[in-house]
Amino acid sequence: MSLETLPEFQLAAAALATLEPKPGQPYIPVVTIWGEKGSGKTTIARQVASHWRSRLGIQSTLLTRGSVLATRRLSDTQRVPLARLGRPELMVIDGFEQLPAKVALPFARLLDRREQRGLASVIMINQPPQQLKGPDRLIHRLSGSMVVEIPWLTATSREMAFDTFLSRHRVHISRQVKTLMAAFLGPTIGCIEKQAKTVAEGHAKRLAADDLVRLCQQASIRVSLDQIVQLVTISMGLDRKSVLGPGREPTLVRARQLIVVLAREHTELSLAKLGKALGGRDPATLRHAITAFRSSTDEGLKRQTAAMSRQLEACRWGTRC
Repeated sequence: MSLETLPEFQLAAAALATLEPKPGQPYIPVVTIWGEKGSGKTTIARQVASHWRSRLGIQSTLLTRGSVLATRRLSDTQRVPLARLGRPELMVIDGFEQLPAKVALPFARLLDRREQRGLASVIMINQPPQQLKGPDRLIHRLSGSMVVEIPWLTATSREMAFDTFLSRHRVHISRQVKTLMAAFLGPTIGCIEKQAKTVAEGHAKRLAADDLVRLCQQASIRVSLDQIVQLVTISMGLDRKSVLGPGREPTLVRARQLIVVLAREHTELSLAKLGKALGGRDPATLRHAITAFRSSTDEGLKRQTAAMSRQLEACRWGTRC
């Protein structure tokens, strides 16, 4: 399977194609691609670098990671000096969020010089450029480039990827068993590859179909209540002890409401167990919090909850936490 064949990767592939000047086509000097860990960014980076090398020669492309750019913690043979980045016709930086803080501003100037010389640059990150930490000049530089997101795979794409990885492991299982596994497939290429490998190892041991389905399910990472409490308290700037205590301030009540709603969505805890874990609260109180949330017209609260829910999904599949 080639990533470009999946709908989720077609936009990224089209954006990378604009890096090559063609008659009648606008030239884009910098493309920023972001997506969760395991979404396939590294695979795409290797593919575009390989394409350029086959067309222009091995010296035309530099593919490296942000963590090895001009940092003294590495030896001279491991690190890549910024001066070297000004020469290749295509520069691909994977894991850009690991760029050392000291070279962030010089890197922004480097991007400007490369654009003036008509050289192409690709930046791979795990989050939108606006959420990166660094000098404003660099953030604005990346935000003003062509920014493309690699979204989570749809159910159809997940099954296609899972079939492909099983075929690579030379594993053949019935369509009925695959249908049962489909409910547990992760949202990214990395997650699905891990699950397919786990199933392949179980298949080699001649495990029963039910055991293979269980292995596929167990290959995912579950979200704990502690993770939810930590996410809500940090996001709202509150103290964990105060949130779980008896206080009735509006901010604390709102935080508890978020915790209950997220816990019901991302864990299998009953209201009784959830209430006990949240300071011995009555299940009826928690049920009222859920009802109030569903009937709320506060769009800010809904957006905040959706953002936290997505982050918890990333925790569940081991892509970010």
